[in-house]
Amino acid sequence: MATRWKFEGTNPIVGYTVGFEIAGILSPDALLQISALGPSLAKDLPRKVDQQAVTFQMGSSSPIPVRSIGGVVFDELARDGTVLKQLVVTPNSVTYRTARYERWLEYWPTAERLLNQIADVVLRHAGISGFVINAANKFTLTGDQSSLPFDELIRPGCEFIAPNLLGKKGPCHCFYGFMIESSDPPGRRIDNVNFSVGAKPENVESNWVDLIINLRLVLNNPITERGPLFGKGVDALPHRPASDVLERMHAANNDLFAGILTKDLCDIIPGISPL
Repeated sequence: MATRWKFEGTNPIVGYTVGFEIAGILSPDALLQISALGPSLAKDLPRKVDQQAVTFQMGSSSPIPVRSIGGVVFDELARDGTVLKQLVVTPNSVTYRTARYERWLEYWPTAERLLNQIADVVLRHAGISGFVINAANKFTLTGDQSSLPFDELIRPGCEFIAPNLLGKKGPCHCFYGFMIESSDPPGRRIDNVNFSVGAKPENVESNWVDLIINLRLVLNNPITERGPLFGKGVDALPHRPASDVLERMHAANNDLFAGILTKDLCDIIPGISPL
């Protein structure tokens, strides 16, 4: 079946994010150490922005504001000012995102190298409690805009999209989440699917669908040992290296994706095998 739902480039991904969560909170001193990595990251991410935080010192009638560093962003901008890729460090997490995702084989080596540099500092101060993947996809409707042909986008019998949404003719949203127990490494993975329809306003040419898939693996036992977090053969995690864990999460993301879209769409997206 031909479809009127189209996407730009070789795949519908408009933002792909991987990262890890921190057990506890990174102190301002730890964030300053990460900020100092700017020169070593500049080849990939030439701009650095230290995010400021303000706390109040209590104990007097007039609380005293105290300024400190609250996070760090390393990024690369396009000529129009939009963010092409960024590495975001907060007291609770570290994530790497690109707006120009092609294939995992091209994306992961850069993400792995950048995350490893930050993890080296993080593990001096705190543990790592889990991993995340977030894939944001966008589809645009071409041709007649008077209806929303979901049967050309969503596979028959899809369990991740509410059936009553398929008859909608205007803006709507569907959220589906579930948890999977993990034995290797021990923990639990929380998968979320967000499906949003934006109906055509007067100043936009086409209707669109945003499909966001988020996977979050929470470890039973946080990683606390110093040393490289990612890389084949690294024993940071029991039984499996962290790189392998994220690669399996990436494969699970692809399986979720294939479980939502029609076979015709899956056939034209690299790396997606129809279920």
